[in-house]
Amino acid sequence: MTTVRTPARDPFFIALLFAYILWGCAFIYQSSFVQAGVRYFSLLDDEMISMRYARNLAHGFGLVYNPGGDRVEGFTNPLWVLYMALLHMLPVSPPKISLLVQLTGLLLLALNLVVIERLAESVSGGSRRSGLCAAFLTAFYVPLANWGLQGSEVCVVTLIVSASALMAIRCVESESSAVPLYLLLGVATLFRLDAFVPGLVVLGTLAVMDPRRRWQHAILGILVLALFLGAQTGFREYYYHDLLPNTYYLKMTGFPLIPRLTRGAIVAVRFLVEMNPILPILVIALLLLRRDWRLLFLGSIFGACLAYSIWVGGDFVEIAGGSNRFISVAVPLFFVLLACALDSCASTIASALHDFASNASLGARGVLAVLTVIALISADLPVRNVDREFEFNDVTTLPCASLLLLGPPFEVSMHRLGVDLAFAVQRVSDKDARIMVGGAGVAPYFADRFSIEILGKTDRTVARENWKPMADGPRWRSFYPGHFKWDYYHSIMEMKPDLILDILPWDQAGAQPWLHDYSPISLGGFFDHCYVRNGSTHVHIPSDTGSAS
Repeated sequence: MTTVRTPARDPFFIALLFAYILWGCAFIYQSSFVQAGVRYFSLLDDEMISMRYARNLAHGFGLVYNPGGDRVEGFTNPLWVLYMALLHMLPVSPPKISLLVQLTGLLLLALNLVVIERLAESVSGGSRRSGLCAAFLTAFYVPLANWGLQGSEVCVVTLIVSASALMAIRCVESESSAVPLYLLLGVATLFRLDAFVPGLVVLGTLAVMDPRRRWQHAILGILVLALFLGAQTGFREYYYHDLLPNTYYLKMTGFPLIPRLTRGAIVAVRFLVEMNPILPILVIALLLLRRDWRLLFLGSIFGACLAYSIWVGGDFVEIAGGSNRFISVAVPLFFVLLACALDSCASTIASALHDFASNASLGARGVLAVLTVIALISADLPVRNVDREFEFNDVTTLPCASLLLLGPPFEVSMHRLGVDLAFAVQRVSDKDARIMVGGAGVAPYFADRFSIEILGKTDRTVARENWKPMADGPRWRSFYPGHFKWDYYHSIMEMKPDLILDILPWDQAGAQPWLHDYSPISLGGFFDHCYVRNGSTHVHIPSDTGSAS
């Protein structure tokens, strides 16, 4: 067994950790904005859905999206929601409470760097260079920061996946107890249901590589994982009267299988190519040449997460470039493999320079540093700062602008618009008003009104309907996860919102037949396609809003 040095004693790693924390704090600050003289911190829109559930739970309304509304599980991260609920019990104002979640993400990702550094040294035979290289690549990989530092449970699942890989290797090499590992894999599914995918890879590897305890891993390990999944399912059936989260029905039903897989495969290939195909090639070469089970194990976890992303059709954020939520949790393991490959390349290059140029004093550490920086830039180049503003238009900034923090992180402009919209709603409506929205997170959270979400994340009826085309051409182009189902008749005629704040930009005509009882308005000039229900007693339009009949 290889003895691995404690990272806390390495001054280079301490410097890296300190630099990452400073970078992360700057990243979080850039994700904030000032509205009406107050600095607001906001998470990604889906995470603000979780925050809304958490606030309602903390305030005694139950684990629901709307107080007094239907019980619909519009999230897949129950333990993360419970943590958010605990934060809502603190005396922190709504504009600042998201900051606590973001700082938690920073802490968890910093701990992940410690695990990754140890893991890389372990599988590389104790190479300090490999450990630092893997930690550096992980620290400044922007897609992981976008998820982890903007409130997603990706931060904690990433840490668990990395830690479980390290624990599994130590379990095989030292024959230590595997029970803590089983429990950790079970807990991971409470943070995100699909964390069972890397969990199964871990248990399968233990069963193959630890023959003395093969049946323990195969039976007890699977049993523990099944108990965690079964407990969630039992609670879901009892509380929500569903076997699976509402988002499963929304994204995985009502759409043909082949177009979904086609879209998933296309975005997976695009991810691998855009990050620079040389990097995956280096990793594959490493796996083929070394044939070390530990390296194959890490590659299997990454491959399983990539395959799962293909199975579910990818994610809704591929327009931003880089890895999505399903892949990001295993990207640090990919970087461990890449670090080992780069370390071997650096040693070869340094040796060649020494042999053919006697005056060349460039060592393997210096060569590796150059290769690492090039690899990081290659991985982050496809990341774009997407400024959609309800129209899904890409705005590509300078290369590595996100890495260098030259502009606000992903979707911050959307968060600002969501707060603007919340201000407008509070100005023209009372607490009993019902609003219809396209984005179910930021605006409903800060507006604090009963919200009807068009796209079905929190609506059982819409989630179980069939897909509607979003684009011309092949069907896979219309598979935009979480955005290909809507039902204006249900959302408008049956739910009867007092304010309609958004009409889907790709199907504005579809809403027109159901708007005969509504009049168009302009809320402070910020938003088009807003309507007020005629005769509503919960909406009072000031004269300066430019209402129209």
